[in-house]
Amino acid sequence: MYADLHLHSTFSDGTDTPLELCNLAKNCGLSIISITDHDTVSGQKALSHGQLPNGIRMVSGVEISIEVNRKMTHILGYYIDLYDKRLENFIHYISAEKTASTKANFENACANNDNYISHATLTGYDAIDTIKAIGGISVIAHPKALNDDDIVLDLIKHGAKGLEVYHPIHNDEDAKKYIQMAESKNLFVSGGTDWHGKNNGNDVTRFAMKGLSHENYEILKLTDFHK
Repeated sequence: MYADLHLHSTFSDGTDTPLELCNLAKNCGLSIISITDHDTVSGQKALSHGQLPNGIRMVSGVEISIEVNRKMTHILGYYIDLYDKRLENFIHYISAEKTASTKANFENACANNDNYISHATLTGYDAIDTIKAIGGISVIAHPKALNDDDIVLDLIKHGAKGLEVYHPIHNDEDAKKYIQMAESKNLFVSGGTDWHGKNNGNDVTRFAMKGLSHENYEILKLTDFHK
C-alpha cells in the first residue's frame, strides 16, 4: 500500500500515539499518511516535522463527526490549516452541541421516551463549508455506513470534493460503485484503514490493509505535504 489517509491516534479514540503511527507506516512500507482524529488536530500539532521518519509524508487531516438528517455522518478534511481559528471554533462548537445533545437524550431516556432528540444546529453541510473556507478538501468518509446514497449525493451536491472509496467496510462491489460515483461527479478518490489500533481488532482491519495503492491518485498530487 502506498498511502493510508485515515488513521486515529491517542488524541481521539486510537491506541497509538502520532509518532507510533508514523513508525508503523514506515515499517509497513507506506509513503503517505494522514492522521484524521475525530474532531481534533491536537495530535498533529504535537508531532513536529522533525519526528517524521525518513520517506514518510503527511497530509494534514481531521475527521469531523456531525449529523445530516439526524444521521451521524463523518466528513474528512484534508490539506487543512491546522492553526486556522475557523476550524478551531467550529470543532469547539460542535463538541459543545454533542454534550448538550447527550444530556438531552439521557434525560429523554429516563422519561421512557425513545424518540431521538438532536440539539445540533450545525450539520455536515457546515463541515463541508468550513473545510472549504480554510482551503481544505472535504471527503465523505466510508459512505456505505450512511446506508443512504441520497445523503451521499446531497453532500456531493453541496460541495463535498471526494469519496473514501477504499475502507474496511467496503467490499469490492462497494468500491466499484463509489469509484463510478466519484468518476461521474469528478471527485477525489480516497482510502484508508480507519485505524484505531487495539480498538479495531484483527478481525476488522490490519494496518495498511486498505488505502491508495499507488501515487497517481489525484488527491495525492496536491503539494502542501508535511515532510
